[in-house]
Amino acid sequence: MIMKRKILITNDDGIHSPALNVLALILAEHHDVVVIAPESERSGYSHAISLKTRLTYKPVEYGSIRAYALSGTPADCVKFGVIHLLKDERPDIVISGINVGANLGSDAMYSGTVAAALEGAYLGVRSIAVSVCSHELRPDLNKLAAHFVRDNLEKFMTCGLPVSTVLNINFPTRGVNGLAVTTQGYNEYNDTYTVDENDPGSFKLVGVPIPHGRNTHAADVEHNKLGHITITPLKLNFTDAEAVEILSKVFEGGESV
Repeated sequence: MIMKRKILITNDDGIHSPALNVLALILAEHHDVVVIAPESERSGYSHAISLKTRLTYKPVEYGSIRAYALSGTPADCVKFGVIHLLKDERPDIVISGINVGANLGSDAMYSGTVAAALEGAYLGVRSIAVSVCSHELRPDLNKLAAHFVRDNLEKFMTCGLPVSTVLNINFPTRGVNGLAVTTQGYNEYNDTYTVDENDPGSFKLVGVPIPHGRNTHAADVEHNKLGHITITPLKLNFTDAEAVEILSKVFEGGESV
């Protein structure tokens, strides 16, 4: 028997993303789904929230699913949803995605998709982020990811992890060759800023991935190359525990916890 859950779905690609639509429709078959997503694309916004900008929202036609387009960021969508729109029907889980494009390795720190899930965890709601590693429209990958989330939802809910831990899930572009629980890896790019030909006073960041040797075999980036679905647990707390011990010895008056 499937336990019916209250699910808040968001993303950073915008309310009209086909990948978000697939996830919402599949989960709504058995669960109480509400979609609150940015009114337009907010990729790369990381954990930005609207402090000095007023937020507006409006209902969006989404079949039988309640859906709202918010003027803010992905993190805004979760915060506004949990604290305001759904304050009397608190979600059991926040699912951010399905993102179009990978959120592997250090790219996760720029991701609005991952940040929305982290915001959910911050607010005390279990949260996951889901991405497919292709920037092209891939209905097959979207359906695969959506069915995976549906079929494993209770595992995510009851796995015993603290609510403050977010699961960052990525699906490989080519055929799936297994699943791996991984560590977060690193990405490096040959980033440069180029002048926009249509606006000489503005610059655009461009770059492509370059080889490096910073990843272990356990890293999500490496498992993705092998065709594995990766599940990477991320924490809200950024503290470097090892550095606390080192600094406590350097500054002898300090105390380590």
